[in-house]
Amino acid sequence: MRRAVVNQRPVSTHATVAHQKQQNFVAAVAVAEDNVRDGKVTSTGTPQYCRRSSSKKESTISSMILRMVRLGSVAVVLLYVWLSSGAIATTISTNSRANSIQQEYDVASKGKVSKTSEGTSYFDEQEPVPPSEVYKEASVDQRQDRSSHSSSLQDERRQQQQQHDMEARYTVQSAQTPSKNLDKEDGQCSLYLAPSTIPGAGLGMFSSVHRAVGEPMGTGEVIVPLVELHFYSGQADLFNPFSDYYWRGREKGLHGIVAEHRSNSLQGYVPGVDAAINCNLALINVDMSGSQFDDGNLSRYHHPMAGSMSPYHSTPSLVRMDIPAGGELFKFYGDQWFVARQDKFGLIPLSDDYPVAQNIINKFDRIQKRHFPSNEKLKEDLWSLVKDDIGMAEWESRIMNALPQSVGDAQKAAQNEIASLHQAKAVRSVDYLRQHGRCVDSIRPGPSTLPSRQGGRGAFAKRNYAKGSIITGTPLIHVPNRELLTMFRMERNNTDPDTGEETWLRHVDEIVNHQMMLNYCYGHHQSTMLLCPYGSGVNYINHNQTLANVRIQWAPNGTTSHNSSWLTDIRVEDLEWVYDTGLAFDYIATKDIKESDELFLDYGDEFEKVIAERLATWRPESQLSFTASDFYPAEAFKRHASTKALRTEMEQKQLPYPDNIEIRCHSALVDRSRRSQQRENADEFEFHWDTREIGFPCRILERKEAEGDIHDEAVQAMGSLYTVELKLPLEEVGLQYKSDTFTYVQKKDVARSAISFFNKPYTTDLFLPNTFRKDIGIPDDMFPSLWKNKLPTQQKVPDKQVDFP
Repeated sequence: MRRAVVNQRPVSTHATVAHQKQQNFVAAVAVAEDNVRDGKVTSTGTPQYCRRSSSKKESTISSMILRMVRLGSVAVVLLYVWLSSGAIATTISTNSRANSIQQEYDVASKGKVSKTSEGTSYFDEQEPVPPSEVYKEASVDQRQDRSSHSSSLQDERRQQQQQHDMEARYTVQSAQTPSKNLDKEDGQCSLYLAPSTIPGAGLGMFSSVHRAVGEPMGTGEVIVPLVELHFYSGQADLFNPFSDYYWRGREKGLHGIVAEHRSNSLQGYVPGVDAAINCNLALINVDMSGSQFDDGNLSRYHHPMAGSMSPYHSTPSLVRMDIPAGGELFKFYGDQWFVARQDKFGLIPLSDDYPVAQNIINKFDRIQKRHFPSNEKLKEDLWSLVKDDIGMAEWESRIMNALPQSVGDAQKAAQNEIASLHQAKAVRSVDYLRQHGRCVDSIRPGPSTLPSRQGGRGAFAKRNYAKGSIITGTPLIHVPNRELLTMFRMERNNTDPDTGEETWLRHVDEIVNHQMMLNYCYGHHQSTMLLCPYGSGVNYINHNQTLANVRIQWAPNGTTSHNSSWLTDIRVEDLEWVYDTGLAFDYIATKDIKESDELFLDYGDEFEKVIAERLATWRPESQLSFTASDFYPAEAFKRHASTKALRTEMEQKQLPYPDNIEIRCHSALVDRSRRSQQRENADEFEFHWDTREIGFPCRILERKEAEGDIHDEAVQAMGSLYTVELKLPLEEVGLQYKSDTFTYVQKKDVARSAISFFNKPYTTDLFLPNTFRKDIGIPDDMFPSLWKNKLPTQQKVPDKQVDFP
């Protein structure tokens, strides 16, 4: 994937200037056309208005006009017709849109608002950057994480519908296909991590077999919530090495974890395909994965491991474009991801730019076929004029950069679309993948065979492995300071009455919890370093010293980006502010393993001691926020209440819902465009709650039975109808709250499917004060001595005061 870390500089809007240049250009071409028509210039002559004294440089526009005229009268007229038909105008308007995204991002990076690809978000993390040093790269003030949705509301709605369609396709596919066949299997590996075909992008994900549209790919992965890293760590200067790998939590179905207005400080770390895959906006060939909830029935009142394992899991991704054998896989990161890194990547075309570029190509193709189909030299000159003279000198834009370099490629794109040009460059031979890559479809998740008090999901072999063979490999995200995953007690210290900005005091001697991510990372008791894998399936490998059949070892130098010099020459502190990954594990079979055997790893003696003590001494907390009868996980409660009539506010006074449950109503009830979209794709009384839909808080005021013949199927399908009161923010951008001031709106005759249940913020098992947290041990004989920087006794650090917007 890309490892771009850049300094961000503001980009001004050039739409007005560009529009004036277009007017000047079109006017000059019109004069040229008149002169050609009136016989004032020949195909090789130079008109009087293009001459300049030798003491003056020709302007760019004049030189272009001169070149056009020399191409001949027919070329002048045709190019004028082509350009005036909208080719350049569209680049200007789209450039304005990109600049608008950039301006919003520039405002965001100053600390108040962060513009993401899904709308304006608040309380986003900022990461001030220290001076560059050895092994340090320049860094953006605020790194943008991935989002599967583009920036405009229209694009967001289109993407929501695509997500809906994808989830529906997956439901049908999974119902027809046994879970073990979610990926192609013929005894050979079908997914590889190998050097990307994108220059400078590091590793990429490749398919070694042909994949057709609609096929599921991969087996899904755990989704690990990362909760308000910047806030709980209390670090003003936050090096966050996960920022290039995680996705917005909301897009991965992480609902009801934090407060709504802080939802953009919640990320979902999804290893495997979602972490390793790159983004090529011209060749998005894999759909976004969906998400599903499965807590394994680990009740906080009956299971010692409740809250220690993530209940969120991604579904397999679906192929959206035919992928040839050896083809690299690409998903949509969101336009904002590239806008935020413009200084590094330049004017990379955004998602809406390629259709416009395709339209320009198609117009050019029709004109050349009609007027000069056999004049190859003229075609080349005209295309060069547009790409080199106009595109680079006057109207350099993301759309111009989306156009092919040569007229030959333009003609190919006219026949097969632009994506076909990129596809040819995004393929590696299967032999190359086997030689330079690492197989990453070796593991299938499933219910663990361990006793229920230890289990959850486990990792199972997808084929046979002989003792000593490499099962799979994984790159590692390095975390030099494990305090990043520590959640200290934060106390509000002061609030500025004018700005509303809060000052918080971090109590470094009061740890309230650790991020769940700690349980999925590897470490050593003598070091502050943590190593977090993002390979496929490896995070499902459970601990068992007796049954262990897998061990870890460092990957060979150069494999999966492993740099052996990091183990011998680089100190832990040198890796602060290094976003590139340079370390990798291989997982080795320590005995013969058969297909479908569960894989086990020895996490180390220290882990064994801690987990044994946990299992022996754990008792349910007696001072929890909710009693056993009060707390009911929202996902389970949805299933429990799916066929029951909803209680009104009056009825809830007598028989309340669990204290942790919040009632929310679908956003389509108050958003006309979303409501019309719902009704275009589903029954009027059926509302679809996709991964990102969380609606708005609401109260149920009245319930009534649907009117009509009770034997009518349509009436039966309606069930009860409700009058609800929705709590809406006065100012809303996209789906993110901008204000704590609300208004209340009543809606009548609301269908049951428009109402759902969610957990209230900060009530899930993730926030239990006694949850199990322990990193996986790296064997002492393979851990670099240079990294053992943790003293036996740590001096207490004074409490720090940190300002948080």
